[in-house]
Amino acid sequence: MSVEKNASCAFLRLRFWLAMYCRIGVNTCVFMRGTSSLGREEMLSMGYKPNLACFNAVIHAHSRQEDEAQKWLERLRQSGLQPDQVTFTSLVDGCAKQGRPKQAAQWLRVMEEEALVPSVECYTAVIDSCASRGDLEQAAEWMEGMRCNQITPDVAAYNCVLNAAAKSSNAQEAVQWLDRMQADALQPNKVSFTAAIDSCVKEGKSDVAMTCFQRMKSSGITPDMIAFTAMISGFIRKGAFNRAEDLLESAKSSGLAPDAACYNTFLGGCARRGDVGKAGSWLSRMKAAGVAPNLVSYNTMLKACGKAGDVPAALHWLDQISRASMWCTQSN
Repeated sequence: MSVEKNASCAFLRLRFWLAMYCRIGVNTCVFMRGTSSLGREEMLSMGYKPNLACFNAVIHAHSRQEDEAQKWLERLRQSGLQPDQVTFTSLVDGCAKQGRPKQAAQWLRVMEEEALVPSVECYTAVIDSCASRGDLEQAAEWMEGMRCNQITPDVAAYNCVLNAAAKSSNAQEAVQWLDRMQADALQPNKVSFTAAIDSCVKEGKSDVAMTCFQRMKSSGITPDMIAFTAMISGFIRKGAFNRAEDLLESAKSSGLAPDAACYNTFLGGCARRGDVGKAGSWLSRMKAAGVAPNLVSYNTMLKACGKAGDVPAALHWLDQISRASMWCTQSN
């Protein structure tokens, strides 16, 4: 790390602790930081009594270490203080970001039991954790729980449920959540529509995906290459190469530059059919467009050769990989 970067980091840390000093006092700052000379344990043994803001800061700092955070929660209670919304939000968020939806949900329930109303961000953290595992049922239940507490879900919360629908390949649920979002007077964004499109494509419902794609454009949102590639993938899976190619040209007309992921989608369609010639043609088009083939591209060519039983072609593409020095290359 350069001297300039070290100095910059040190300056930012100094600004942070000065700001914290002005806000909650020097003793609280020292307690939060837990220096080796006067750590948190020593301060407690000396009779220092941290306030709620201080405990919340420490719990937040340990939010991804549940045992440590829970230990400080107990100390908070033992000191005669009561945890507030901020306390539990840190615990929920920490578990959610660690991919532990059950623990995050458990803290949310404790929060509700203590008559504390979780914020929309708190619910969204739990929903996102469920979505990351493709648990659409649980994600939907927490959305309903939010409504029961008279909290209106925001765009981020809806997007989490839509991502859960995409991971579970549930087109019907995705479209319904998109409709509910608009019924709540919320405008779906690019993430919302792309997740819905992805759900439909994965379930093999390319026509429904196209309806979502058109809704996206009608809403004034210009699809990006991710959305176009998802649509192209849907048509290629159905063998509708002409429609997929029309979408590719449409993306170009929109000023977008198809990337390796997009061209690899066409290569994948050819490989599944064992059409080595057509796959090679798409690889040539990829190069002509100025897009460098990656390891996925060449591996897909090998799959096409394997499907067709074309040993000479497979040896040719193995040689191409060797020439491109891609044996140890990691690609997207």
